[in-house]
Amino acid sequence: MKNKPLLILITVIVLAVLALTAVYFIQRQLSEKSVCDEIQDQTERDKCYQNIAEVEQDPSICDKIQNQAKKDLCYRVVAIVKQDLSICDKIESQWEKDSCYGDVAIVKRDLSICDKIQEQWRKDECYRDVAETKEDLLRGIVSLYLDDY
Repeated sequence: MKNKPLLILITVIVLAVLALTAVYFIQRQLSEKSVCDEIQDQTERDKCYQNIAEVEQDPSICDKIQNQAKKDLCYRVVAIVKQDLSICDKIESQWEKDSCYGDVAIVKRDLSICDKIQEQWRKDECYRDVAETKEDLLRGIVSLYLDDY
C-alpha cells in the first residue's frame, strides 16, 4: 500500500508522456503544408493554410491563400500571435492593416504603434484601448498587492 501513490504517479507520468507524444505527432502531421495542397475546395484549402500559419506562427504560409481578404486576415492573426508589427505591413487592405496595428498595439501595450494607423478616429480608438489595457494591468497588480494585506 505504501507504493500505491508512487504507482499512481508513475502511471500519470506515463499517460502524460503518451498523450503529449500523440498530440505532437498529430500536430506535426496537420502542420504539413502538403496536407492543404491536397484539398480540392479553394475555400477549405485557404482555411487549412490559415490554421497552419497560426499554429506554426509563420506568415509565409499565408502567402499560399488565394482569397486576398482571407490572406490579410491570416497575416493579422499571425502578427497578433507573434506580436510582430512587421507582419501587418504585408496586409493589402488599409482597414485590415490598421486593425492589425491596433491589435498588436494592444497585445504589446505599446501606444507608439497606434501612430501607424491612418484614420484619426481609429488611431484615437487605439490609444484608448491600449491605455485601458495598461490601466487594467495596473489595477490587477494593485489588487494583487492589496490582497496580500
